[in-house]
Amino acid sequence: MTRVLVVEDNDEYRGHLCEYLKRKDYQVVEACSEREARDALQREAQTIGVAVIDLKLESENSGIDLLRTVSDMYSHIVSIVLTGLGEANLRASMEAGAFSFLEKQRRDPEEILEVVQRACLRHVQKRQSGTDLMRELSKIRALLGDATAVIERVVAES
Repeated sequence: MTRVLVVEDNDEYRGHLCEYLKRKDYQVVEACSEREARDALQREAQTIGVAVIDLKLESENSGIDLLRTVSDMYSHIVSIVLTGLGEANLRASMEAGAFSFLEKQRRDPEEILEVVQRACLRHVQKRQSGTDLMRELSKIRALLGDATAVIERVVAES
């Protein structure tokens, strides 16, 4: 099962969401601030597949900044933006790399679970395409290695 990083500064909301995901057999990493989330990513990024990020953490842009970091530095992680601010930040979230956008007030746990499941599927697809790309690169390297050997022989014989 994909591990989910939940970044939410509201202790009660984060607690409910994390407990719900755990009951659905997800492994959850909790963070209550941008700093805690960055620390968790440094320690555990390779084991995290989905990040649920509250848009407004300590400061106005901390959620967007974290979202950009995840998109830029941890591209295998699929991000979901969670906010109580309505759709005002939808465009900025999507431009920063969000897979999906959820409003806290309108979402029941089943709707959130559905989006997390879709994000997990996207994570698996990203991992698979990355694995396929690495296989292709290995083939190209092998071909280039053979070509390099042939060129060296031709040069040596001339």
